[in-house]
Amino acid sequence: MRIDLIMIENENQLHELMANCFGFPDYYGKNWDAFWDCLCDSDLPKVIEFVGSSHLKSAHPESFESLKSCFDDLSREYPNIGTRVDWN
Repeated sequence: MRIDLIMIENENQLHELMANCFGFPDYYGKNWDAFWDCLCDSDLPKVIEFVGSSHLKSAHPESFESLKSCFDDLSREYPNIGTRVDWN
């Protein structure tokens, strides 16, 4: 799965993009706690490639760190999921 972060202008757009890419339910709360809950319940691909990570990191550093932290935590807490995340 390839996710383009280049056009993200705010955190709400980021949450909308994540919801669409991962097929989160309509009740997804568009916050990081809800993201974590939905992410853990999702069928994830073997590889997720985030394109434009440097843009998100410089334009919205807190959002980038929250997103990255969720995926770092996921790989630590649920290694059996086996999803590799590339930050390009």
